[in-house]
Amino acid sequence: MIAGPASAPKSPVHHLDFGIFLIFWLGIGINTIAFQVAAPIGRQSLRPLSLRKSHSRHHLAEKTSQ
Repeated sequence: MIAGPASAPKSPVHHLDFGIFLIFWLGIGINTIAFQVAAPIGRQSLRPLSLRKSHSRHHLAEKTSQ
């Protein structure tokens, strides 16, 4: 992967542009995948939490009424 003298002036600029482009698209890809993966997980973890809260409130209400 060592560039010859002929490709040396052109190569760094191209690699820099490609690196920025690659990082840019990888970032978008990772964010998109992370959002698609995290959204259902977030909803699933929020749902039991709200159920637990309402259940504990109901349980407390039962205890105080007795």
